[in-house]
Amino acid sequence: MKNILTASTGAISALLFIGIVVWGTFKVTEVRAEMVYESEIAFLAKQIEQAEIDRMIVDANAQLEAEKILLARAFYGEYREGTAEERALAWEMQFSAIYNRLEYGDDWSGDFTETMKWGCEAGACQINSLPFVGPEALLTDIGKEALAKADELIEAMHFGPYKPLHSGHSWATAAAVVSNAYFAGKCQVAEGPGHLYFGDCPDT
Repeated sequence: MKNILTASTGAISALLFIGIVVWGTFKVTEVRAEMVYESEIAFLAKQIEQAEIDRMIVDANAQLEAEKILLARAFYGEYREGTAEERALAWEMQFSAIYNRLEYGDDWSGDFTETMKWGCEAGACQINSLPFVGPEALLTDIGKEALAKADELIEAMHFGPYKPLHSGHSWATAAAVVSNAYFAGKCQVAEGPGHLYFGDCPDT
């Protein structure tokens, strides 16, 4: 009888031990599976995040390139006379006025791209009296100069440092200013190759 009890006790102990081992193995496997699952989720989340970052970079780069091309076409259309030095100065003075428009607020709202595209849907493709030319203009020597200057200025505007050459937000040739009601209400702040630059008159 004692042997039977001893054998039974041993069998029960063995079963309990096996059960504990099986249960422990199951729990370890379950924990490992959970860790793998969480690791996969974290990996996927990181991949999704990186994909979104990559997309944003692509979009940002595309916008920068679009801004440079729009600006270069505007430069070429607005002024392509004189020497290379005079053109570079004229374009930077014009960009200063565009930059000041972005800071101005009410009359010229939106970001740079929106400001540059203003009026294009009307067919004339002008932005606040700034004329455009076709993309083929940028294939010329002066067009390439304009593109290089636009690249320099857009990079400076977005990544700094950039400081406008003057405080004006509008410009015109000396002849165009005469008897023009708009410029009659503005004050000249600078003069560049081919154009005079105007801003709001200080309160007196």
